[in-house]
Amino acid sequence: MLGCALFLLAPPAATPRRPFPRRLGRPLLCAPADIRVRVVEPTDLTQLAELCTSALYGEADIWRDGPIAVAQRRQILQEQRNALARRIDLEGDAESLFLVAIEPSKYGERVCGCLDLAVHLFDAEERRFELERDAMPAAAAADRYRWSPYMASIAVAAADRRRGIGGQLVQTAEAWAERNGYTEVMLEVSDRNEAAIGFYERGGYSTLSTFAEGEAGGGGEVVVRRGVQWVVEPTGKRVMRKQLCES
Repeated sequence: MLGCALFLLAPPAATPRRPFPRRLGRPLLCAPADIRVRVVEPTDLTQLAELCTSALYGEADIWRDGPIAVAQRRQILQEQRNALARRIDLEGDAESLFLVAIEPSKYGERVCGCLDLAVHLFDAEERRFELERDAMPAAAAADRYRWSPYMASIAVAAADRRRGIGGQLVQTAEAWAERNGYTEVMLEVSDRNEAAIGFYERGGYSTLSTFAEGEAGGGGEVVVRRGVQWVVEPTGKRVMRKQLCES
């Protein structure tokens, strides 16, 4: 399996119509050592596209992997760039939060990690997210649906793993959720991504529900190498949840 251990194979979070209680703002957030976490900016786009492509698919060298893999990666990189550009455009107006971890270098700020957070509708009866819904169902029972912070698109550059960057991004998202009155944070992850599952379990997340391939919005996905090209394979997935301190 290729890709970063922390990367959730999910598109950028859809824009919920329910407003967040308060905005995060743009000041520096807590950060380990020389890494700091802040809200995404348009100038991050090029580095973000490369980061997410590498986390999801890895690298491709024409001598080692051949021209087909190189061409495929180039296409994927452009697709990632287009999707991220649309997502970044939402940041100033939409109620969503895209975080990046950055490190200073002699060439300027280097993006070494990212996390996308949005509030989505959670079906407590089915124990699954309704990512395509942007409004509470009119006839919903009060105890069935709720709005819950949902993390996606978590990636850390290969050279920066084991530096605590993934944990810092997650903790920043959790702190935001708690400050804004939420008592939980949730996510979805492929049931074949054992490294990511272990990472979240160590951070206090537990499995709330599991779904087979094709269930609950399509299940999970993993990227594998098949001959000279990468293939996205459907998998089962699990919904994981962390209970935050009551305010």
